[in-house]
Amino acid sequence: MFRLPTAREYKPVNGDVLFIRFNYDAINNHYQPVYTNSPTGINNGKLSLSIFSPGIGYRRKISILKWYSILQPGLGINSYDRVKFNPETISIDQITRKYITIRLTTGVAYYLAEYFALTFEPSYFHLSPRGNYKLLNPQSLNFSIRFTITLF
Repeated sequence: MFRLPTAREYKPVNGDVLFIRFNYDAINNHYQPVYTNSPTGINNGKLSLSIFSPGIGYRRKISILKWYSILQPGLGINSYDRVKFNPETISIDQITRKYITIRLTTGVAYYLAEYFALTFEPSYFHLSPRGNYKLLNPQSLNFSIRFTITLF
């Protein structure tokens, strides 16, 4: 699995108590069906998922670390190929589906300089299926280690 997380954060007041964050996560994953009658009709495939999630968070400094938590509802859009077999033809369709998502994140930041930090951030994603459609991966737990910098 490859995940490219990007985020933009706004602090409405001085200090680090409350903040607003918008995340965009691009996720690409190779999969195998975990049950028969997979909605894709493919034994092995590639799933792409984009998650757009605004939310509000709380940050608090404890000693040299800044701890934070964020709750982010959002929109997930995934796409994958679906194969249909007919007696004389095989067709491949690109399927796109949209889901309501929930992302819960908690993390810790260690500031190496005033505006430059190393962060460790576990996140939990949940995709809510619509109707009777089964999701291949309705939830996931992710861990990120990254550098962050304040631009302005």
